[in-house]
Amino acid sequence: MVAVLCYGAAVLAQASDDTVQLLNRIVAASNATRPETARAVHDRCLELGEEVAARPAMVPAQRLALQAEVEACLFHALSAGQFSDAAGDACGHHFRFATLLAQAIAETEAVARGDGAPVKVMRDRLQRAGEIGAQLGCRGDYAGLLTEPAVYSGGVAAVAQGVPDNALLAAIASTTRTPDAPETWLAACRRHGDTVARRSAFDFVERAYFEAQVQNCIATAMVASKVADATGDACAYHYVYAEKLVLALLFDMELGFFDAGFREQARGELRLAIRQGPRMGCQEDFAALALD
Repeated sequence: MVAVLCYGAAVLAQASDDTVQLLNRIVAASNATRPETARAVHDRCLELGEEVAARPAMVPAQRLALQAEVEACLFHALSAGQFSDAAGDACGHHFRFATLLAQAIAETEAVARGDGAPVKVMRDRLQRAGEIGAQLGCRGDYAGLLTEPAVYSGGVAAVAQGVPDNALLAAIASTTRTPDAPETWLAACRRHGDTVARRSAFDFVERAYFEAQVQNCIATAMVASKVADATGDACAYHYVYAEKLVLALLFDMELGFFDAGFREQARGELRLAIRQGPRMGCQEDFAALALD
């Protein structure tokens, strides 16, 4: 509770009283989580998330801070109740919490004017989120959030609505369509991952979508070659592929990056990934990732 309040104070120092009260209500709901109250808390978290969405006047850092707390609230509810919801499992919500926190850090750094105290509090919390994610066995790239959080509002404003980078998309797709030896194929997929990681101009929708394509590239190569590596097998990568698609679509709901045609294409891609998981013999709960 103390860490959350310190974090809230750091980000919402200039917020209106009703915004601070909304933060307090989100934190109170999260703190009320018990196994027997988990379902009710989950519903309350969703209601509070809708309240955040209905307040368009907040500056980005404040909005991101509240959205992060809603995801933390949902994580606690799903974790305590041992269930998943339409947006994913407890790990999915925990990684979205960490992602939103990283975005709030980027926004706060942009307006901190040399005051490093708020950012330090937030980075300490993000560091702890990565440690908790590892303890829970969550597969999100928490380390990437710590080292290079993207800028939220500026990045979005600079990107026109439409489809992701066609050249990069074609390059990744050609890797899976014309594979060489398994080792060469996997190496090419990982090089695409390095390319995506270096693209600082990506907005959150585009980054999540391309991270999904890299995961799919690796999963497809592993299926064809019947190999695994230290971080997982084909099923593990296929599941993260589906998770990243969900993340891209959730970001798109707010940021509106995809045009209508590509948005439906991405949704179709997610539906196919969800169907393919069980057909591959994967044990992960793909059905919980469905958005429609």
